[in-house]
Amino acid sequence: MSEVARVSKQRRVSSIWIIPAVALAIGAWMIAQALLRADAKIEIRFETARGIEAGRTEIRARNVEVGLVENVRLSEDSQSVVVEASVQREAAHLLRKDSSFWVVRPRIGLGGVSGVGTLLSGAYIELEPGSSSESERAFVGLEEIPATPSTARGLRVQLESDAIGSVKVGDPILFRGTRAGQVDSARFSPQDDVFLYDIFIAWPYDAHVTTATRFWKASAISIDANTNGFSVSADSLESILSGGVAFDLPEGLEPGEQPRENQRFRLYRSYEEINRYPYKHYVEYLFLFNDSVRGLNNGAPVEYRGIPIGHVVDVSFGYLDSEDLFSDEQIPVPALARIYPGYIELSDSPESVERVSALIEQQAERGLKASLQHGNLLTGSLFVEMDFYPNEEPQSIRRQGGHTVFPTRSVGLKQIQRKVTDILTTIESLPLEDLSENIGGAALHASEMMQHAKEMLSKLETLLDAESVRDLPGQLDASLEAVQAAMEGLGPQSPFHQKLDRLIQNLNTSTNDLRRLLIKLENRPSELIFSSPAEEDPEPRAPQP
Repeated sequence: MSEVARVSKQRRVSSIWIIPAVALAIGAWMIAQALLRADAKIEIRFETARGIEAGRTEIRARNVEVGLVENVRLSEDSQSVVVEASVQREAAHLLRKDSSFWVVRPRIGLGGVSGVGTLLSGAYIELEPGSSSESERAFVGLEEIPATPSTARGLRVQLESDAIGSVKVGDPILFRGTRAGQVDSARFSPQDDVFLYDIFIAWPYDAHVTTATRFWKASAISIDANTNGFSVSADSLESILSGGVAFDLPEGLEPGEQPRENQRFRLYRSYEEINRYPYKHYVEYLFLFNDSVRGLNNGAPVEYRGIPIGHVVDVSFGYLDSEDLFSDEQIPVPALARIYPGYIELSDSPESVERVSALIEQQAERGLKASLQHGNLLTGSLFVEMDFYPNEEPQSIRRQGGHTVFPTRSVGLKQIQRKVTDILTTIESLPLEDLSENIGGAALHASEMMQHAKEMLSKLETLLDAESVRDLPGQLDASLEAVQAAMEGLGPQSPFHQKLDRLIQNLNTSTNDLRRLLIKLENRPSELIFSSPAEEDPEPRAPQP
């Protein structure tokens, strides 16, 4: 069997296509190289293009030119400007998602003067490299120059205050007199109706900031007058001249937890205010008093049996509902007060607030009530005292208008005030002028007596200085020696004493003889004339049987 040859037509590429293919490959390679070597194109949005010019304004990073502005145009909504720029390929790695841009131009403000060097060189755009792992090509520029680089190591927190005071951008943040950071920005928050300050605390001072840390304005000079005299306290000279904010842990407080980034803290007016209100967490109560609140000021203490547990925040009718304000019953005076768990040795935390709230509500059911008491009868200052009144019916805590109303009782302050007024009237009616004149006369008389006493002392001093008086001690000693010698001559062994002893013995013998003679004459008076009869001889007697 014979095989049949198969003839197939082989397709061949014409050599004419070789040249175009090579050209296409070269072109692709050139395009790839061009793309790889091309500068990065970015867009930056600013509120205004003041100082920015296409083809002239540079983009700098750490004062090194890394790009150039190519075009400036209005945004689509005409609310901002879009700056189109190119960044050198070698600096493209700086374009991260958290990179920042701002325009450096001459600025004069409360924080000082900056950008003076751009008066001659012209404005430029500063690039602050970010640390994010994501790259970015569209940015929103900053209108203010940040005081702290975004890559700086430390902690950023916010401070809120109801008054702007003397704190401004660039002011130092002080920790025990040492600069630990600065104020980055200051603005007003219409939503919260407070001023907000962004501050940066550098490492390693950021480790001293906890949730229990307090911030206060450090530019104040405080003068305190009390019973111990006057005391003046001030912060560092730098803070006095330029203002600033200080922070530390209040006395007696335990450090809290590490705060989160951009956590908000309250900015106190002074260090004394921090010690006056050292705790942050509290529970608020509304007291409705039927007594006069004249003398009950903001900051007046709230005490439980003499121990401070809080203070009065505000006294205003604004806490009353319209129904209560225009009711037929007597209108009470509301006073808002805060009670701090820290005053009763609990931790300064929200958990302690819940515990104290439950405790106070429980004690109110047992008769705990609040009343107004006089703190000073002369000045008329009042404070709130909380105590139990077992003879009165307990009252429960209730809610009214978003506030917790604590039960109160009237203590008849008008009667006390009337008594105090009567006492003052009595003191005023005393004849103080006559008493003053009498005291003056007594003082004059006492002065005259003192003058006489001085004259007598002078005369006595002259008398003592006389020679005869000075010889008296010697003469007195001689007299005493003579008396002593005489007393020794009258002693038991002296001749005088022995003679006197014999004389006394003879006198006793004569006295005994005379006594016997008298007895005999009394018994026989005749013997005075006649002699006494002879005595009979004694007869012996027989012995008795």
